[in-house]
Amino acid sequence: MKTSTLLHIASLTFLIALMPLANFAKDYHFLGSEDRMYVNPKNWYPAYPGTQIEEGDRIIIEGSMVYDGFMIDLAGSMEIALGANVTSADGEVLIRPTGKLSNFGELKVRGIRNFGRFINNVSSSTHLNFFSAQRAAITTNMASASLITTGDLVNAGTFNNYGTCSVGHDLFNLNASTFNQMQHAKLGVRGAVQTSPDSSLNHGPSSTFQTAKETAQQSGSAFSSRR
Repeated sequence: MKTSTLLHIASLTFLIALMPLANFAKDYHFLGSEDRMYVNPKNWYPAYPGTQIEEGDRIIIEGSMVYDGFMIDLAGSMEIALGANVTSADGEVLIRPTGKLSNFGELKVRGIRNFGRFINNVSSSTHLNFFSAQRAAITTNMASASLITTGDLVNAGTFNNYGTCSVGHDLFNLNASTFNQMQHAKLGVRGAVQTSPDSSLNHGPSSTFQTAKETAQQSGSAFSSRR
């Protein structure tokens, strides 16, 4: 068999092997064509993605979406478009280590459990009962954005605050975590701030930090606070 024929066969075999990978990643758009409910398949294009978003897949929320009584499980990604909003009185979002949640609009849910990446983009808003970020998780609250909790905020990863972060109860900065107050950022805590000795709460130029109670477990240079 000629060398050129062998190369041609090898190339075809390689392309066929790649086809499942190329077709794996899918985008699902919530358009709200019939109502605001997440679970209504008629609101989605090209198909209803379910509540467990697989790694590589992405759901894009365009318009107003409501869900209740379940958790959106993100091994893939979820994007809330500019001008869109997501609301749930008792629903949560779970961001797995491979997952990503990007908010360009408005997000009002019971809570977020972040094991991956959460980005609250410029001028967007997120309102929660609680927020928790685990070890290796990255949370970014961009300039002019607001992240507000009525309950606790727990950070065990990296939290970069460029905008306004308001905590309705206690702030926990744990397990070798880092909470960075960037320039002009605002952080307000109605309860106590508890930080472990191996964690840091850093404040950039012109950033503000207000708390109603004393800061607990301060340890040398591991905690740097400027009020």
